[in-house]
Amino acid sequence: MIKKRLNPKKIIFAVFVFLIAAFVLIVLRSFYFPGHVNVLSLGLNCRAEITCGNLVGVNCRAEVDGPYYYVNKNTGQIVEYCGGYCQVPSGKYCRHCPPKEWTCEKSAQ
Repeated sequence: MIKKRLNPKKIIFAVFVFLIAAFVLIVLRSFYFPGHVNVLSLGLNCRAEITCGNLVGVNCRAEVDGPYYYVNKNTGQIVEYCGGYCQVPSGKYCRHCPPKEWTCEKSAQ
């Protein structure tokens, strides 16, 4: 039986690639998905702005009439729509900006 020796350079390279990939995933997750909220799913111009308890305020350029979302960071569900989205209120949203669940002093919107 022929025994193959593992090439130490290949092992080091594989570990290095794995560590780089893990680092990139951690950085991207913390930047784009703070607290389980998939900010990119709300729009390309969106960013998590502020948190309060279980809510994350997600600004999608509300300063230029874009929407502002309050999202439950545990479930990813939108709790309230605010900002430019509410120029034409519809349905159950745009009634409480910020939402009742927002208990922090500083309001994002």
